[in-house]
Amino acid sequence: MRLLVTRPVDEAERTAGRLSALGHEALIAPVMEVAPTGAALPDGPFDLVVATSARALHEVAPIAAPLACVGEKTAAAGRKAGFSVAAVAPDAERLADLLLKESGTKRVLYVAGRERRADLETRLGGAGWRVDLVEVYAARPVAAWPKKIVEALAAGEIDGVLHYSPRSAALALPLMGEARTRLDHFCLSPAVARACAEIPADRVFVASQPIEDCLLSLIERR
Repeated sequence: MRLLVTRPVDEAERTAGRLSALGHEALIAPVMEVAPTGAALPDGPFDLVVATSARALHEVAPIAAPLACVGEKTAAAGRKAGFSVAAVAPDAERLADLLLKESGTKRVLYVAGRERRADLETRLGGAGWRVDLVEVYAARPVAAWPKKIVEALAAGEIDGVLHYSPRSAALALPLMGEARTRLDHFCLSPAVARACAEIPADRVFVASQPIEDCLLSLIERR
């Protein structure tokens, strides 16, 4: 299959390599450009560092506090950067559940992107935890895709697209034009699939777990 990968370039290149190993052709078509904000971190000490994306950990130096994070990819990035990983959950809701099982309240440094759902900080703050939120990166939508991507879509030369977040899916659909209803849409989670509500249901496929291995297995079964 020829597949659009809509992630930021560095992440898309890794995914493209995995798709190539499976016999597919990937066309890298980011819908957002990611850049660090340069925001300074507050003074500690902290009881815990929290991250919901590997990208956030790329923008900070290791801190002398355990790391709690969403996803094994984020955990791996944390270990590589020198953090001590104390807790991992598959999504922000379950990470909050896990953390709030602990007795007492804590001071948390939450490193995140500017565009995100506020569920995690809201739940921790509502339970009396002190959450120091620092937005360490921001993602800006691209105005258009390269000409070769647009022409391939118009010519019917692309079979499907991989979506990794509700926001990126919502940004990608208009860029595809009328071709979007002809493509297979492979979604990382039900929340991502909901952003593709305008696509015929038989063209939308949802990973069994919100990890890339499960997303790629959808393509293999297709």
